[in-house]
Amino acid sequence: MSTKFYSRNEMVNMKMVVAFVLATLVIGFMCVSLGFAQTEVTEEIGNASTTGMESIGNGVMSQYARASNITAGYWGTITKVGVNVATPAGNIMTAIYADSSGSPGALLASSSSAAAVSGWNDLTLNISVSVTAGTTYWLCFNNDDDNVDTYRDPDGSHVYVSWTYGSFPDPFDTPAGTRPFTQHMRVTYASDPEPVPIPEGFNIGVLILLSSIAVIISIQYFRKRPKL
Repeated sequence: MSTKFYSRNEMVNMKMVVAFVLATLVIGFMCVSLGFAQTEVTEEIGNASTTGMESIGNGVMSQYARASNITAGYWGTITKVGVNVATPAGNIMTAIYADSSGSPGALLASSSSAAAVSGWNDLTLNISVSVTAGTTYWLCFNNDDDNVDTYRDPDGSHVYVSWTYGSFPDPFDTPAGTRPFTQHMRVTYASDPEPVPIPEGFNIGVLILLSSIAVIISIQYFRKRPKL
């Protein structure tokens, strides 16, 4: 059995290829990790800002749970539900419900009470809620002061049910009525984009890993080819 020897140039080339493979493997791993890193995002009901929004103007009657639906645009975990307040007064709390045949159903999570402030009142839920992209959920809030004024989107509607401030009904119960506007609310959640299309970082990582595999195969071929 003969011993195979490589020239100096061949050895240098092989070391360079090995170094390249190791580097691309590390970069590929980092890209895959970044592609799936969770990033906090928000998603609103209605317009993306207060542009086109209008304040209710005469306050929001207290002791009512008011819910507007939202279709999740991401796979992820909701951590906060917020309501956009024009004129703060008293306290406010928020919640998220599952959908039940086009109406709010089971209570998924709720926040504790907090003093209302001007602008977004993003309140942390008592438990995080895993959501599925394309699925309908209901965002809800209740207030304890008739003088609080919130922003609304004149398009759409929301449902309400009489409920003493301090908790939320579970399930939501049959709505007492419907109002011809959507409350300006939003969710905050750490999420990855829907896996179709696959996240950009993941595509880059996979391509680099596949390239690395191709290089490794080339090395094996290079090592086994006959010496001239």
